[in-house]
Amino acid sequence: MTETIIAQATPSGESALGILRVSGPLALHIAGSSLGTPSPSPRMAFLRNYRDLEKKILDQVVFTFFEKGRSFTGEDVLEICYHGNPLISKMISNDLLAQGCRLAQPGEFSKRAFLNGMIDLSQAESVAAVISAANEEMLMLAQQNLRGILSERLKSIKNALLEVEASIEAYIDFPEDDLGDQKEERCRFRLEETVRELEFLIEQAARTRLLEQNVRVALVGNPNVGKSSLFNLMIGEKRALTHSDAGTTRDYLESSLKVGSQWITLVDTAGLRQTTNEIEEQGIAFTINQVEQAHLILMIIDGSDPSPTLSILEKITGMKEKKIIVVKNKCDLGAFDLNSESFQGYPLIETSCKELTGLNLLFDAISKELSEYITTSDKEVLVTERNRKLIHNSLLLIKQCLQEWKDGNDEEFVVGYLRDAREKIDLIIGKSTNEDMLDVLFQNFCIGK
Repeated sequence: MTETIIAQATPSGESALGILRVSGPLALHIAGSSLGTPSPSPRMAFLRNYRDLEKKILDQVVFTFFEKGRSFTGEDVLEICYHGNPLISKMISNDLLAQGCRLAQPGEFSKRAFLNGMIDLSQAESVAAVISAANEEMLMLAQQNLRGILSERLKSIKNALLEVEASIEAYIDFPEDDLGDQKEERCRFRLEETVRELEFLIEQAARTRLLEQNVRVALVGNPNVGKSSLFNLMIGEKRALTHSDAGTTRDYLESSLKVGSQWITLVDTAGLRQTTNEIEEQGIAFTINQVEQAHLILMIIDGSDPSPTLSILEKITGMKEKKIIVVKNKCDLGAFDLNSESFQGYPLIETSCKELTGLNLLFDAISKELSEYITTSDKEVLVTERNRKLIHNSLLLIKQCLQEWKDGNDEEFVVGYLRDAREKIDLIIGKSTNEDMLDVLFQNFCIGK
């Protein structure tokens, strides 16, 4: 018999209200024994006293009953809303345990929803993503997945593979019925369409990683150009040590802040120059690593220097392929133009940390340069790393199938690739899975979900 599980669905600590979730066969019994409502109308809120096994009133609560087959988990479910005192939560929980319930494992409610067919595996993963989303774009994509957008795309891909597989299988079983050029062309076209769709989903995986980790914006430049001062000004607090001596910053600092509608990770780095100082060399190595990871470079130039150059910056591999904003800092100390060809073609913003000028223009420029990262549409989906690997493997198998078919290899050999590719899609949706994989996946969920 399925066990009845319980968990607090709201954060621990004092609050106006708290919620305990109960899922399993004892839920309806508890509605009668503890809440005095043996036959509650589903999805209606009831104000009742919660009484423990000794009939002592623990709290006045509002509870809602969800019947089997029409709840989140697919089981009988109670949601008990109590006054948000941790002591009340503990007393009600202890009573539920005494009545035969047990504490839920992380993600067990979502796991039961999947096992009972209420959601598929990609939707279950989206539950955790909705809860943990750190920005509006990530939240929007997670909610779309929860509504089944990714599932529908994957099912469409699976159906296309099944259609082609069935056509080839029919020809294998009845070789006297020629597959025909027209039908063969249609099969190839469906597979090429599927390849494009899978490639799109792999691109979405890169987009998902970006939204999970925030867009990285690095302040880069020669020593003593005011990177740390600008970093402090942009984040609104003094985090980075500043000094008139060059080379003060030896390590990198990072801080999250919101620019427009997008959260970014702003990184202050050590100044780049030729040096024989071993510690400073390590700081410069960190800087180069941060440049490689960054999606946008704020190239800080000293406004008091009449002949600014990129010097060592030009030697960084891949620097010119990065999005770059040139920031002429200390503009209150100089009024010259940047004529160097190295600076041409990049947005130019003038700032002064002393005069507190140019910051809004800089934030506007950052938003504009990062617009491609922060724009979402209803065509986008959230693709986890687990999904990406399976999609990638499926894509390779379909491409191999097309190549083998083109080379004139036996149809039985060709169709095997399609079966394997379809199995990868089934693993994403959850039509094919195993208990160990589910344990790993759901153990990263929070308790109560």
